Parts: sequence; C-alpha cells; structure tokens
Amino acid sequence: CPWNKFSKNHNEPSFEDKKNISNMSKKQWEDLTEEVFYEVFKDSPIKRTGYSGIKRNINFAFSEEK
Repeated sequence: CPWNKFSKNHNEPSFEDKKNISNMSKKQWEDLTEEVFYEVFKDSPIKRTGYSGIKRNINFAFSEEK
C-alpha cells in the first residue's frame, strides 16, 4: 500500500506478538495440530480462518519460497 510510507512505529501493547508466532519455522507450522491452533489463537482474529484455512495458507506461503 502506498500509504504505508507514512506509517509510524506504534507503542500499543495489544498489537505485540505475544505468542511469538512471527518467528515460527516452517516445521513448527507444519507440525501445528488443531488442538494447539485453537489454544494459541483462542483470543485472536486468526482463529476465524480456522485450522484448515491456516494450514492451507501456510502451505501456500511456504510453497512460494525459493
């Protein structure tokens, strides 16, 4: 988005990556079980995509790696 060039760093604690999911490896995503998914994302909008949806998206994202 061209408007991102105007963005500023935030200091909002509720936006922080509390569960450190941004650093999960491909193997960790592949090994993610449905039970763990719903526990980790129980208070997150990510749970709306559902377990099968997140697995589909992760498989697609990692298939694009070269």
